[in-house]
Amino acid sequence: MVWPPDPARVELVRSVKDFERGVGFEETDNFSRPSSRWHVDYRCYYTGKLKLPADYYEFKLRRGGPSGCSVDKGKYDVFFYPVEAVSSGHTPLTPSLSKATVERTLIVVPHEDFHNNPRIEEWPTAIGEAASTLIRFIAAAEFARAEYGESSPEYTNLRGEAEIVLRKTEMVKYLRRAAGRGLPLEKD
Repeated sequence: MVWPPDPARVELVRSVKDFERGVGFEETDNFSRPSSRWHVDYRCYYTGKLKLPADYYEFKLRRGGPSGCSVDKGKYDVFFYPVEAVSSGHTPLTPSLSKATVERTLIVVPHEDFHNNPRIEEWPTAIGEAASTLIRFIAAAEFARAEYGESSPEYTNLRGEAEIVLRKTEMVKYLRRAAGRGLPLEKD
């Protein structure tokens, strides 16, 4: 049985997608139909206890269900992730995304749509994910500014998130430069 999507959320998604096209995103079929499943997938990313991989894609992955995954939590650090959307180009509008906050919707839609750009699909996965993460906050903030105004909490919060991602990017670039030169980690 397909749930009845909230008309206001469907309109918000449509408005975000119109905004995306206006700034040059490739058109996708994402979020154009409702899903009968609460989430599109359930995943557990896991790694050794107190070990964080250098890259998101070095995590081990196990699919699960609504209650989690069959990974030994005594042996591994497990990060359970109920997936609201995937970058298939045809991902449906799930009830979980429809019930999420406006800000969450504003970041998920451009994130998944940006992934479907044919030029991005050629990039290494880690680079494509990082770019989609940055773009989602920038696009969401700009949409919120246009839709709700510069003094709105949506714009203020999303702009702040974009600034955090940019600062983290600068830190990573610095650390890689310093490590590559064998330098102590002091700011130059």
